[in-house]
Amino acid sequence: MKRVVFIIVVLLFTIQGFTDDTYVPGKAAFFEYPANSKDTQSVSWKTDIDKNSELSQVCYIRAVRLIKKDTGFYWQVECIPWFSGTNTIPTIRVNNDVIPSKTIYTSIDKKSLYVPPRKKNIPYDGLYIRLLIYAIMLFVIIAIIGFLIFKRRIIIASIKLYVAIFLEQYRLLKKLTVLEKKNNWKELDYCIRQYCDSITCALVRHELYKDYIDYIHAQSLTASEIAMYKKIPEPLKVAIVDILKIIENARWQNSNENYIACCNRAKTLPALFAENVLKGMDQS
Repeated sequence: MKRVVFIIVVLLFTIQGFTDDTYVPGKAAFFEYPANSKDTQSVSWKTDIDKNSELSQVCYIRAVRLIKKDTGFYWQVECIPWFSGTNTIPTIRVNNDVIPSKTIYTSIDKKSLYVPPRKKNIPYDGLYIRLLIYAIMLFVIIAIIGFLIFKRRIIIASIKLYVAIFLEQYRLLKKLTVLEKKNNWKELDYCIRQYCDSITCALVRHELYKDYIDYIHAQSLTASEIAMYKKIPEPLKVAIVDILKIIENARWQNSNENYIACCNRAKTLPALFAENVLKGMDQS
């Protein structure tokens, strides 16, 4: 009687074991069949593939497991149908049971392949104006960097020139402050000539001033010879020549000259250089 009941159950499950559900290609599908075996530890199985069937339509059997439920033991078959359309589950022989073959239908899930429509790229408010401003700023920055690279020699030379002018002016005024108390025409003569020599030497080395003023060899020339220079601003040349003539008269002709007044006139030389050479070149 038990055998008859088991056969009826198998037949009913074979008829209803597969539903008309549609499966997805490439995704695992699970099916259960009644089992006679109760040994969950030892499961060995193999498939019988009909030689006349197309291999491309046969499902891949991933695993066969023996599971226990309230109604008894069942074989759980895990298979993967590969292609859209009809797929065949081959006959499976597992332990002493036979799981019959069956055909299932698979179809691609169109919902899973749904691609939403592309949204239009709506520009933000003022986007093009900002882009224009950024482009102008970038152009200005590049232009400034290019100008600085192109003018770097002149900029470096200008820095060196102004440092040299400041140092020479500081030395001159400091020396004149000391000489005012000595009444020494020789040292005063050397101090002024050295200042004129150093300042004009620094100026002619600069790219912008070399064609504006001549180098004054004040250490080896007389006041009359310096007066013959052509590329010296006239107010500056007159002041230098007048100061040196006073010193020459006092030293070589024993002329009674005002030493303190000469020192005060020498202190005006830095301002004359700045006004007639530096500012004069900028205005021209």
